[in-house]
Amino acid sequence: MKKICIKTAIAIQLIILLSLVSFTVAAEQPPEPPLVVKGDVEINDEPAPEGTQITAKLDGELIAKSTVEKAGKYELHLLKKDDYTGIKFNVAGIEYNPDSDTITNLNDTDPTKAVYVNLSVEQPPVTVKGNVEINGNPAPVGTKILANLNDSLIGNSTVKTPGDYELQLLNKDNYEGIIFNVSGTTTQLNTKSFENLNNASPGSTININLSVISGEPSAERNLPDEVVIDEEFNATVNVTGVRNTSVTETVPDGFKYVGSTISEANVVQNENKITFELEKPTSFKYTLKAPMTIEPYTKDNCKFNGILNDGETKQYQVCGDAELDMIHPDGIVLYPGARNMVSVPYALNNSSVDHVFSDVDYTAVSYWNASAGMWEPASELEPLRAYQVVVSDDCEGVQVISESRLKPSDKLVPPASMTVEAGNTYALGYTGTQDKRTIAETLNPSIEGKYETVTGPYINGTPLYDTVNYDYKMSKCYGFWVNIKENGTLHGFGYSTN
Repeated sequence: MKKICIKTAIAIQLIILLSLVSFTVAAEQPPEPPLVVKGDVEINDEPAPEGTQITAKLDGELIAKSTVEKAGKYELHLLKKDDYTGIKFNVAGIEYNPDSDTITNLNDTDPTKAVYVNLSVEQPPVTVKGNVEINGNPAPVGTKILANLNDSLIGNSTVKTPGDYELQLLNKDNYEGIIFNVSGTTTQLNTKSFENLNNASPGSTININLSVISGEPSAERNLPDEVVIDEEFNATVNVTGVRNTSVTETVPDGFKYVGSTISEANVVQNENKITFELEKPTSFKYTLKAPMTIEPYTKDNCKFNGILNDGETKQYQVCGDAELDMIHPDGIVLYPGARNMVSVPYALNNSSVDHVFSDVDYTAVSYWNASAGMWEPASELEPLRAYQVVVSDDCEGVQVISESRLKPSDKLVPPASMTVEAGNTYALGYTGTQDKRTIAETLNPSIEGKYETVTGPYINGTPLYDTVNYDYKMSKCYGFWVNIKENGTLHGFGYSTN
């Protein structure tokens, strides 16, 4: 009897185990093969670009997703469902609801075959509005405003309030080359307006002001207000009202032409005259590099001149910006491959050469010991002394040690002083917080009548003066050679917040 009970228990356990195994196998059955849906996909009647995301949802459940790999074509693999009624497709965030015939095809199709469903959605337009002028005056009511891209009209409207317009543009991935037309005269966007338009999202509104010159051909130049020495900058020229023309720009002496947005085959340079050949009205940029030479802590007003040739016999002056200020940067300026005589204007919080020169490329820093008649390596920078900094020819362009490296000492430090002896030439630094003073104002308070020739400051290896005219300026952060004819004590100027 006991054996029968044991056998019965074992049999029951086997039945339970088999039922569990059977349940597990049923739960792990693979999913049914997908229903393949493919076809054309358009946004605003144009092929959807590569990377466009396509999804499908049924009753809120995501049942397929993919991205466009070839412009205008898509393929989705739908989870198999008994009924696709209510399915919603989504193209780049825009919902597409298929018609009843499409639903029927999805439900009845042979699962071994693909279902072809073409998707087409409309993105909301970008609204552009702003001021509109013709020859500097508000455009009158009724003025036609058109927008064309690649010779296709993508927006049009008329002025309803004098000087104001509003235009809806078909949504595009890239508006490069867009041309606006105001009462028959074309105009192109400046860089900032183009970037704003290109970054606008569907349905958004942006502000772009339009201005055209009707009638005579015209060219307008835009320049930055100022540029630092040895710095590259762009000049922009907008040309309207003429085709097959050229613009000849005469740039200031010493400015170097770097390149332009015009094909170099259509650019001719003759010294400081640069001619740009143009086939149609356009806006183009050309890049210049400012020269290195300018007197410290001054602005050098540089003038530009330009001529627009109409392709026949007439010439027109390029209008717009005609000058810019070239400025000397604040701080210590180092020229490549040149004699750099520099100084610090007051006692520094950290005066080590390693700290001050840590961000620039240089070979050595030396101090001229006038009493010993020899150069000595410098490890600390002291006010009232000038230092020669050797910079390799291999360095490209000017290097600047900003004033952030020249923080004054946080301790109360008396102005520097130096004993000078007759017959010696001293490398002296400019002291104080003023950008510059005359030689007399700098040296006379302590050694008036005891010095002769003063040489400096060295700009790209060449001194601005070698003089006994003491009305010349001495400048902060530069060094000077001073000939001493009588013994004396030179006193510097301290740090001042006034």
